[in-house]
Amino acid sequence: MTSAKKSDPDTKDGGALQQSSLFGSKASVPWRGSQIVYRNSFSAVSLSGAAELTYNPYYAMTWSFRPWWWFTKSFYTRATLDVDREITQSDVTTYQGEALLRDLRLVAGLSNVLRIPKAKIDFSFDLVLTVPTSKASLARTMVLGVGPGTRMSRTFRVLKGLILGYTVRVTPTFHRYSTSERESSLIPGCSASAGSCDEFWNTGRRNAVVRLTHYADISLRFLKWLGVSVAVGQAIDWLYPLGDAAEEVTLQVEEPENKRYLTFFELTVALQPLKMLEVALGYSSVHPQRAPGGGYYVPFFNRYSAITLDLKLKIDGLVARIKRSVK
Repeated sequence: MTSAKKSDPDTKDGGALQQSSLFGSKASVPWRGSQIVYRNSFSAVSLSGAAELTYNPYYAMTWSFRPWWWFTKSFYTRATLDVDREITQSDVTTYQGEALLRDLRLVAGLSNVLRIPKAKIDFSFDLVLTVPTSKASLARTMVLGVGPGTRMSRTFRVLKGLILGYTVRVTPTFHRYSTSERESSLIPGCSASAGSCDEFWNTGRRNAVVRLTHYADISLRFLKWLGVSVAVGQAIDWLYPLGDAAEEVTLQVEEPENKRYLTFFELTVALQPLKMLEVALGYSSVHPQRAPGGGYYVPFFNRYSAITLDLKLKIDGLVARIKRSVK
């Protein structure tokens, strides 16, 4: 199995689904919603040694820092920064035991600021800035991602709360070059600043000019402390044009590959034993639509499928517990 199984395309709005919680906070403090998340994840195909030609299990831990700050009842800012550490033998790190930093995401948003009265549909808006702090984004020569988005949601009085939602986001991404570059030149001693050496630094893989992400989700709380959520969606990347570059030689007539398609599915069962702690067991599959052989990946179980266990420490609940203990 190649390292493809260990990539995380981050199609879900830059972690927007993971950022939310099934259990809303009733606290009026401005830092409500802030979390520190400890995640354990392993690939579903790791359970079967015969799933791939080469058995290559994957198990990793992630620390995720997710601060929120509410200026009003509707206007908020938040950030997300993750650090990954693979426990199994990594296919992508430079040295054993290396921790990888993901991209920093900064968000400003307005929650439920518009409503269609008769339909009772609420609209939220936000803007996501993606700062390239990961090695993958730096290799793609990324400078900044700017993603405005909107969400429609409808709440129903079923059990302890049923919410249906649909989110769409358009993210233009700015790069220094239209293709990714290598960490070092294929020709030793060749300088990247020299025009004749560009081809030795270039990987040839085109970057995406803009990404369109859209997904539908449903969440249901059975009890005050137990709930489930499901989300399914798609991301489409439009690539930089080839320009004057020669097209690849092929014996078959094919459409120009100017777009890439990604599909994702996420199922989560969450419980909240304490107001300061949420435990979530999830199953997700974030994958390209096409497999290397030209066919399509099986939608809900493939080499990208992962099983996750999250422990979410809620800062507002923690502070409230500390204040009660001090009193």
